[in-house]
Amino acid sequence: MTTETIQTKREETPAQYRVLLVEDSRDSAALVKAYLKDPRIHLTVSADGEKGLQAFKQSVFDLVLMDIQMPVLDGCAAALAIRHWEVENSLAPTPITALTASSTASELSRIFTSGCSNYLPKPVTKEILLQTVRQFLHSRPKSAALQAA
Repeated sequence: MTTETIQTKREETPAQYRVLLVEDSRDSAALVKAYLKDPRIHLTVSADGEKGLQAFKQSVFDLVLMDIQMPVLDGCAAALAIRHWEVENSLAPTPITALTASSTASELSRIFTSGCSNYLPKPVTKEILLQTVRQFLHSRPKSAALQAA
């Protein structure tokens, strides 16, 4: 899986929100894509932390959904690199939601130390994912509020 961009009904309704999903599992990525299938959301998917970091540097996102355990560059290292890049470029922090199957105290400490804004345990439910997406998109000044999907 490489970086791909998904836009549903682009010609009918322009996307209002840009979300970056960094996830190496095709099944997990497909699930999140299905949950976020909304013409108001422009979803970019990257298959590992390095590709996600490059995608982040090349575009503007309202929210990053970051898997933690990935090859090449894990989610915590990618989140930390994003935070450093934002500081170097005088950018406001973009919310980063960690997606992880491990919720041990040490793993959560590592997630928050890397600069993630919050985390969701895997497997993530549609309801919880949409609630989190709405919460962070509401807080972004450049985005209009995402209404119930």
